[in-house]
Amino acid sequence: MTAGLSTLRPASATLNRIGGAPYFLDHDVIRNQFSIRVLNKRNTPAVFHLQFIHPPAGLIGIGADSDLVVPALGETMRPLVLTLPRASFTAEFPVVLRLVSAEGRTVLERTLPFVGPGR
Repeated sequence: MTAGLSTLRPASATLNRIGGAPYFLDHDVIRNQFSIRVLNKRNTPAVFHLQFIHPPAGLIGIGADSDLVVPALGETMRPLVLTLPRASFTAEFPVVLRLVSAEGRTVLERTLPFVGPGR
């Protein structure tokens, strides 16, 4: 029973591409849209940080710039919009996103494909 209790996670998270077009081209910027959902299983509020692992130059994460505060036994959903100048895009590439608790534990690490127009 001890082993089972030690593997319980205080939070869970999902990260999905928002339905519709896989990317949008606004002027000279390529935009990919995702949604992140964090569920807090604790009976106290929790704070989480989004981190990009080795992002390419020029990548901006709108929605990753502030902490996610999740109420006790609650959930929070937030859009995550990734943008990149079209001139910097040569082909589809992976973006690694990590969700970390305030205590420094990784809750979710996911590789997302950043897609755009073919060359």
